[in-house]
Amino acid sequence: MTHAQTRTDVGIVADFLFQGGAEMVIDLMAETFPQARLYSDVHDPATISLYPSIARARTEGRLALGWADRILSTRLFRWAATKGVTFYHYYWLYFLTAAFERTQAHEVVLVSCAAQAKLVRLPRGARVIVYFHTPSRWLYPELVTAADLASIPFPLRAMIGMLACVLRPLDRLGMKRLQRHDPVWLCNSQYVRSKLRAIYGIDAAVLHPPVDVTRFSPHDRAPEDFFLYHGRITLQKRLDLCIDACLMAKRRLVISGQAVSVGLERQLKERVARAEARDPGLRGLVTFLGRTDDSTLHGLFATCAALLFPQREDFGITPIEAMAAGVPVIAFRDGGALDYLRPQVNGVFFEEQTPGSLAEAIAHFDHASFDPTTVAASFGDLSRARFSRQIEAMVGR
Repeated sequence: MTHAQTRTDVGIVADFLFQGGAEMVIDLMAETFPQARLYSDVHDPATISLYPSIARARTEGRLALGWADRILSTRLFRWAATKGVTFYHYYWLYFLTAAFERTQAHEVVLVSCAAQAKLVRLPRGARVIVYFHTPSRWLYPELVTAADLASIPFPLRAMIGMLACVLRPLDRLGMKRLQRHDPVWLCNSQYVRSKLRAIYGIDAAVLHPPVDVTRFSPHDRAPEDFFLYHGRITLQKRLDLCIDACLMAKRRLVISGQAVSVGLERQLKERVARAEARDPGLRGLVTFLGRTDDSTLHGLFATCAALLFPQREDFGITPIEAMAAGVPVIAFRDGGALDYLRPQVNGVFFEEQTPGSLAEAIAHFDHASFDPTTVAASFGDLSRARFSRQIEAMVGR
């Protein structure tokens, strides 16, 4: 039974609409239910065009934005943006404003949740499906890494303990509001499922997120002697590990992706320059490409020895895209990668989040031992169509 047949009135609640895996999920939800009304505390106008169904909802007047969005559009906050303060640094503001937001009446509400979306008041009698990308990351020490903390400007980092004391009760209030609806709990990986159980005491079913694997094919593989990092460049993504490990192992590294700030890009390039100054033999091993188009990415996937995935992610979209192209992955043994990386079938793990541990994995890696077709077939059905069918079936029930 399709949505067109059921005519179910659906609302979709998001934490925020920036750029990332959560937005890919929300966009597919909006595509699956093309008349749904979307709710978000805040959005980034510069990235909305990346998500066609979200952009369509905004054009058609079906995107409702919250108080935080209005506050951040004021002159003071626009000035702060010129000083390097981003949407992510107002995490605390979104919790404070979301507590006063509510949706219109809907039969079914889908809540895409990684932070404050759980606080939005939902209509009485609505059936609710909650899809967790992660528990509220900054509020619980077991979810925050040293790299996470280092990414926060010092004044906010000094305040984070105090902010957590204020926001954690709001987070718990949001969970109570959701539990009143006896929702269906879903999450994106076994890693997140274990964290939800430990932090909130709920048991969620795992529904892996959608990945557009149809863009990639394993049949063009002709591996060369270089390793690839691809994706957004933030401190949390641990590109520093890739750089240090490849320099330590004296292997080539190609970096595809744009840094979130000019300062971070300069910092990483200076890291390489210092190593080259100490040892001229390292010159030329690390190449920064910046943001790459699809054609360039396909070429990189076709020719790299392996994709490096050094961070701990809740799931991880990029490794799946690489595997769909037949590329094996070298990943840190933690987080969502445990759901899909099968050692010696589609990649290998390194055990410690240190340059030495990754360098050892790189030094012993042999791309010839991985069959591209086997790699591409190793992770099951993670297609957009599969995710859409399963969400639609849940709403239909």
